[in-house]
Amino acid sequence: MQGKLKILIVDDSDDDTVMILRRFQREGILVEFARVDSGPDLEKALASGEWHIILADYSMPGFGGPEALSIARLMAPDIPLIVVSGSSSEEEAVEMLRAGAVDYVSKTKLGLLPAAVRRAMAEAAEKKQRREAEARDKKHQRDLRIINELAKRLVSVLDVDLAVDFARTTIRQRFGECLECLYLRQGEMLQCVPRAGEPVCGPPARPGEGLLGRSFSEGRVLEEPIEVSDTEAERYRGGIRLCIPLLVEDEALGVLELSFPADLSPDEVDRDTLGTIADLLAFSLNQARTYEEAELQLAQRIKMEGSLKQSQERYRSFFEHDISGDYISSPEGKILDCNPAFLHILGFASREEAMKFPAARLYPSEKDRSNFIREITEKRSLTSRESEYRRVDGSPVYVIENAFGQFDERGELRSILGYLVDISERKQLEEHLRQAQKMESLGRLAGGISHDFNNLLQAMLSTTESLESRAPEELKEELREERALIRRAAKLTQQLLAFSRSQLLSIETIDLGDHIGKTFSTLRRWIREDQVLDIETSSRKLKINADPVQIDQVLMNLLVNASDATPAGGRITIRCSEWEADDLFLAGRPWVKQRDYVLLEISDSGCGIEEEDLEKIFEPFFTTKGPGKGTGLGLATVYGIVQQHHGGIEVHSSPGEGTSFSIFFPTAAEEIQATSTPSGAHPPLGQGELILFAEDEESVCNSVSRGLRAGGYRVLEARNGREALELFKAHAGEISIAVLDVIMPEMGGAEVRREILKVRPNLPILFSSGYSESAIDQNGILEEGINLLRKPYSLGALFSRLRELIDGAPPGA
Repeated sequence: MQGKLKILIVDDSDDDTVMILRRFQREGILVEFARVDSGPDLEKALASGEWHIILADYSMPGFGGPEALSIARLMAPDIPLIVVSGSSSEEEAVEMLRAGAVDYVSKTKLGLLPAAVRRAMAEAAEKKQRREAEARDKKHQRDLRIINELAKRLVSVLDVDLAVDFARTTIRQRFGECLECLYLRQGEMLQCVPRAGEPVCGPPARPGEGLLGRSFSEGRVLEEPIEVSDTEAERYRGGIRLCIPLLVEDEALGVLELSFPADLSPDEVDRDTLGTIADLLAFSLNQARTYEEAELQLAQRIKMEGSLKQSQERYRSFFEHDISGDYISSPEGKILDCNPAFLHILGFASREEAMKFPAARLYPSEKDRSNFIREITEKRSLTSRESEYRRVDGSPVYVIENAFGQFDERGELRSILGYLVDISERKQLEEHLRQAQKMESLGRLAGGISHDFNNLLQAMLSTTESLESRAPEELKEELREERALIRRAAKLTQQLLAFSRSQLLSIETIDLGDHIGKTFSTLRRWIREDQVLDIETSSRKLKINADPVQIDQVLMNLLVNASDATPAGGRITIRCSEWEADDLFLAGRPWVKQRDYVLLEISDSGCGIEEEDLEKIFEPFFTTKGPGKGTGLGLATVYGIVQQHHGGIEVHSSPGEGTSFSIFFPTAAEEIQATSTPSGAHPPLGQGELILFAEDEESVCNSVSRGLRAGGYRVLEARNGREALELFKAHAGEISIAVLDVIMPEMGGAEVRREILKVRPNLPILFSSGYSESAIDQNGILEEGINLLRKPYSLGALFSRLRELIDGAPPGA
């Protein structure tokens, strides 16, 4: 613990308080404390001080733990409370824990108190960090909605005042007490733009001078602390002044100046939101300026030439060069006119093709077209409407649409003028983000489930093997079947770890084309005899850094699926080639990190996949096969393996037209040599060696310890890291090897290893874990030379590693 530990003690006994404080002193912990023994005193202490922990006796005259907990939850819910009592029963302790206390320590076992306090404070800090992260995410999502709403408004605004008003309204609604002032360049100066009905809030500024002028000239965000003068509000003393330039490409149009009070200083999310608002405002101002300039030029030309024909030509030029897709159509669905941007957005080759194409076919359905005509007739116009259209080839395109009806003197709709802005790329990015977030959440869930299952399976496997070695012959067959079922369950957890990108990999550099060619006979066995398998690979080297076993898993899963979907006589093709990502490929694919890839394609001529199933096929336990024909983990495993190899996977399929999976592996930048694997020879059993075995899961500790003793070893059992270290110190000279769980209470396996090696530098140490790769790596285990046995492991595998490490240890280890 850094600094003093601030403890608020709720107890009526001075002696007990002294005993508690003495316990912390023995641990070398500096303590600042206060003792209270009544509700009013507790409330006063909570209101006047900042405390790290509350230690409360359960029962005192007229006041006790339940009342103290109730007050603490109300006034200081973030401060953990531990019940420290010498009289309460187990039922009362459970009651307090359910009510919100984080732990219970008996006064007869005060030696456990410092550890309980550390654990409680760590959990409180973790909860606080989680709440802060959730708050940031919630804040970010809220800002995305605000920004999307502002973008919808600004995309069609052609008036400077209206654009500024929209942006200011958004800032006021989002940031409350923030003082905002907008400066736009007018001639050689930056002039403040006042709100409607309000005076100018600041003097003119010169580019390059002062914070405001420098932000404009340098084109970057600048800030400084606010120095309060006699004329400024005390509320903003100690706050910050923030200047954000309004940039369009490399040109600055103005500066957005904001002042924040000290208690409302913007965080990272706030700054990103303000930056996006500034970018949207700059875009809209530039758009309005362009339209104003075009209108001014058009008016001047009409006035100078006095010719309606020239005016029409000017309009036609503007129409032709407008970046939005402009069109005129009849209510019956005939396109009367359109500009090049409209042709590009909807995929027409020429204006003539567009004018012959029925407008109704540009909508997803006839009902959508009918609804559009009904709305334009009733409302006369539609603004900033997000719509889905269909290109000429039938593919979807998403647009922001403004449409206006032209009516005759009888009020009948004669024609429709529309303006389309293509937002398909933005929609694609949003969809990629939603899908990535969903798969990430499923991955975290899968990794957590796998750890819990691995511990359960480890206990079951060890117990079953131990029973099998001692069981009469008539029971051995049933126990072997039980062991096989446990192994099947373990494979499922490995598939879940693969999906969550958490399994351990043995990476080496392989030529993917050569690897596929060498395993043809194995690949052929994964499909039916009445199906054709073609392999097409490049003659050039196709080197990637990968785990060959995992690559085989990908091939097997995809080939088995292809075989199930393909009828007799059907064809399955594996292609492997070089792939260079161009700019078009980069758009909308955030996983792409380089240009050079090796492309693996597996295609079939089978039944294909329904469109509504395509976005779900990589989710765990989703399957289109019938009952009993699949676990739903095959494609989820493929997805996880590809992600863990920093690649990407895409699928193209239509019902009745087959399916093609495209997998992109990054081309190897450097050579990685394969690591050797230990021999699988069955070693002799133990010879009475003493093993330090540390495992916090009770069922695993009991079952594996029984197996070790039955295998000829002596065992020292520890249920946490600190207990393991104490046992080592007591038997340091006798222990032949230490088997440590990676993650344990009190002290983790890595920390225990460091302390052991200080005393016996050559002592063999074997780690075991059921956690994911990322969790193990965070605890400092995944480094060269570390011995790790993944749960669930068999007793035979454990005995092999023990003998290998004990027999290979240097003398005196």
